[in-house]
Amino acid sequence: MGKTPIEWATHTENWLAGCTKVSPACTHCYAETMTARLETMPHAPDRYRDGVIKDRRWTGRISYSVVPMLVMFQELATATKPRCVFCNSMSDTFHANVPAESLTDLADQIETWDRCWWRTDSGCERADAVGEEISTMERRTRGRKSVIMLLTKRPDRMLAWQREYFPDGLPSWVWVGCTVEDQRRANERVPVLVKVDATVRFLSCEPLLGPVNLDFIASDGLGKPGYHFSALQVFPPNNNNGISWLIAGGESGPKARPTHPDWLRSLRDQCAEAGVPFMFKQWGAWVSDLDKPCRTDLRIASWVAPDGSTGNTQPQPPGAAWGANLGKHKSGRTLDGITHDGFPEVDDG
Repeated sequence: MGKTPIEWATHTENWLAGCTKVSPACTHCYAETMTARLETMPHAPDRYRDGVIKDRRWTGRISYSVVPMLVMFQELATATKPRCVFCNSMSDTFHANVPAESLTDLADQIETWDRCWWRTDSGCERADAVGEEISTMERRTRGRKSVIMLLTKRPDRMLAWQREYFPDGLPSWVWVGCTVEDQRRANERVPVLVKVDATVRFLSCEPLLGPVNLDFIASDGLGKPGYHFSALQVFPPNNNNGISWLIAGGESGPKARPTHPDWLRSLRDQCAEAGVPFMFKQWGAWVSDLDKPCRTDLRIASWVAPDGSTGNTQPQPPGAAWGANLGKHKSGRTLDGITHDGFPEVDDG
C-alpha cells in the first residue's frame, strides 16, 4: 500500500488498471493521465502497460494482478495504526470488463480476513487461519479497525457482487460509495447504492458539476416516476440506513471546471439537517471569490452560474459566483471560512 494525500483516506492500493469514461465526472480523468505516464516507465507495474491505454486514452481493457490485493490485506493485518484504504483509485473495482476472478478474489480475501479479525471478549476467533496466536491478533486489532473503501460509478454491479458473495451483508469495515457529480447521476446511482447491504455508504460529490438535492423522486427502474426518496434518511422497504457520509469538492487540473459555492453549501446544509458527516475535500483549481469584489483584471477570473454555465463577461447572470483559477494548493479547502472534516463513526467492537 502507498500513503496518499487524499483527505478522506490514508492509503491507496491498486490491483486493477484501466477504465472507460461513463459520465461528465470522467471528462478530465486523472487516472487516465497518470496511466499514460506509467505506460512509458520501464519500472512501472506491468498492468499499466497491458493494453489499457492507447494514444493516451483508455481502451476499455482492464488488467488485473492479484499480488497487490494480497499484500494489502497482509499489511492491514500487521499495521500498528488503523488505515483507511481507497481501493483501485486508478480504475473501477466494478467495471464491466474486470476479470471475474478479481471480484471472486476480493470476496474471498474479505471473508477470510473478517473471520481472522473478528474479536470476542477472549480474543480473536479463527486467528489460526493465518498462523497467529490469539493474543497477537487481539493486540493488533485492539481498538478501531482499519477500513477499505470501494468507490464506483457502477453501483448496480457493486450491488450484484454484494448479493452474490455477501447475502447477509458486508463486514462493517468494508465501506461502499459511488460518485455523484450532478442531479442526473444522483437520480441514477444513489437509489442503487442504498440497496447495497453495508454499514457505511458514502457519496463522493467530486468533481461537483451541478446542484444535487438528495431528497427527490426516484425512478422505478422502468422509466416511470417511482417513489419519494431521501438518501440521507432510512430507506424503505428494508429500513436500511441511507447515506452515512458525504464528500464534496471541486475539480483540479489544468482543464478544471469551476464549482458554484451554493452547490457545496446545499450539500453541507442537507447533511447538517440529517446529521450526516460532511467533508469538504477541496475547491480544486477554482476558488470562489467570497469575501471581496471580483478582480476583473485577472485573466483567470471567471464566473459560474447556478445552472453550471460559465463566462468572464459583465454583467454576469443572476446568482453567478465569481472565482479565480489559482490552483489546488492556493485555493484551499475552507467553505465560508470553515474546514469541514466530517467522518463516519467507526465501530470499535
